[in-house]
Amino acid sequence: MKDPGGDFFAAWGGVASLQLTLSAAWTGARARGLAPEWIAERMSAATARLAGLERSKGKLAAGYDADIVIWNPDASFIVDPDKLFHRHHVTPYAGRELYGVVGATFVGGRQVFGDSL
Repeated sequence: MKDPGGDFFAAWGGVASLQLTLSAAWTGARARGLAPEWIAERMSAATARLAGLERSKGKLAAGYDADIVIWNPDASFIVDPDKLFHRHHVTPYAGRELYGVVGATFVGGRQVFGDSL
């Protein structure tokens, strides 16, 4: 029932809570006194290495894909399932306060989410 082509948007049921991953991870890291740099390493360079994509993703440098998120680590929000973008609004974070509000996302240097900058 999943799209074998790897298209997350075509996947049956979507990827529940993927939209909240950065905020959920940052909320936990922040509670433990870790710095934003810690979460940036884990969610960019380390993830690229794990996926075997370290030659094109995981850092801001010439020749890399320019996948960037602009976020406010100090801002928080209450998770409202009705405002989630995935197909099925089911999440274990419903009603919880999470830190790290995403303002914009760029993939390959093109803005795919957020207000125009």
